[in-house]
Amino acid sequence: MKSLSGTSALSVIKPTQSVTLWLALLPKVSIHRHVPPSGLGETFNPIYYPPYRSGPEFVTHMQLVSFSDSVKDSKCKLLYLCRNLKDTFVSLRHYDNKLTHNEMGIQALEEVIEEAFDQFCRGVSSYGPYRDHVLDYYETSSVMPPEVLFLRYEEMMEKPGEQMKRMDDLLGFPFSEDEEANGGVDEILRLCSFDNLSNLEVNQTGKLWTGMENEFFFRKGDVGGWVNSLTPEMIERLDHTPEEKLGSSGLKL
Repeated sequence: MKSLSGTSALSVIKPTQSVTLWLALLPKVSIHRHVPPSGLGETFNPIYYPPYRSGPEFVTHMQLVSFSDSVKDSKCKLLYLCRNLKDTFVSLRHYDNKLTHNEMGIQALEEVIEEAFDQFCRGVSSYGPYRDHVLDYYETSSVMPPEVLFLRYEEMMEKPGEQMKRMDDLLGFPFSEDEEANGGVDEILRLCSFDNLSNLEVNQTGKLWTGMENEFFFRKGDVGGWVNSLTPEMIERLDHTPEEKLGSSGLKL
């Protein structure tokens, strides 16, 4: 990824199914908050939201090692979002089940889910083991704080305004006192909220060029929702899996 050489480049990174399009959308809308809200109407789909910044912007699931040279040699900004290990797996299974049912007309069998869970715990993934993925960015954020911001989904859900301001500060577009006093932060959060985006017609009926329905990308990921989906055996295994890799890093998943 040698193209990430400008100071205005922005990358939004997350492990597969750590979160929806929310993180990709928030900074884009926020740094272009001069665009009238009327421009984000019924035809607004974050998948197609055009870049207005001077530098390149992209969202990816890639591991840090895939473009580490580019990051080290540039001042591009990286926003990384991780999520609780258990909720991440549940979200991944919901997404895969949607694809399976859509393409093959069948629901995932119990043995398929068990196999997927075993692979997840062992780190079998197109983008590398989840623990490695998160840990690499976590450690990089501590040595490159001006360029890398490590975010947690749970903290964003608890204090979205505070976390969004952290993003804007990193990107060089801090909110002014007047903007905050006039409700600018709350308005952007409303525009980018799950309820608002998922209820837009384009996101309920539209499709990507691949044929995948836009609604596949919208699932309300409640913090702690894993308690309704995982067995005690799964919970115990996931509780112990991160300890083997994270060690003394201080990171808790």
